Amino acid sequence: EICACLVGSEMCIRDSCCLVTDKNLNLIDEQGYESVIHASKETMDAMSEWCVLHHGQSGLTEKVINSTKTREQVEQELLAYLDKYMNKGVGILAGNSVHMDRLFMLKDMPRVVDHLTYRIIDVSSVMEIAKRFNPTVANGRPKKKGAHTAREDILESIQDLVYYRGVYLKSPAEADKAAVAAFLESPAWTGTSASSKDQPADSSPKDNT
Repeated sequence: EICACLVGSEMCIRDSCCLVTDKNLNLIDEQGYESVIHASKETMDAMSEWCVLHHGQSGLTEKVINSTKTREQVEQELLAYLDKYMNKGVGILAGNSVHMDRLFMLKDMPRVVDHLTYRIIDVSSVMEIAKRFNPTVANGRPKKKGAHTAREDILESIQDLVYYRGVYLKSPAEADKAAVAAFLESPAWTGTSASSKDQPADSSPKDNT
């Protein structure tokens, strides 16, 4: 997870944090890796209004100004941290709207992106699916803190996935081979109810988003 600051028309990574979990979403290393990239006070003062407000409130602005680390140094440290826990091409970047983090990392930390697999787990996608298929699940998620720090964002993303796994995604006991086979024979899978030809004549793609 990264926190980027908008200065003019350019987004630059300032706060970088990484927490590694196993497949059951248990933290392998609770401390994780976290570091802040230096920028001058003049640069931070030139951020967008949102960044000035929220990064100021979270304390990130002060940490960035006081930091002595460069982007290259943080990238190398993060790469070394990942290398302790996973081989190249194995680790999956995961989090809420994590495709945006990957875009910033492609520009500022390309070696870190190269160390991970190209696949991502975007928790926001599960949320959007739940909104459409089961609003009760989507609306039942406990309210987040909204601290807007890289570490807190990761911890909340892990909590999100734990929540969706517990109340929405089926467990191995529920989705065994027999259940999978039965679903593949059901009208929900074999029928054409999801095809466009079965939609009402006056419906449009906008009605079904």
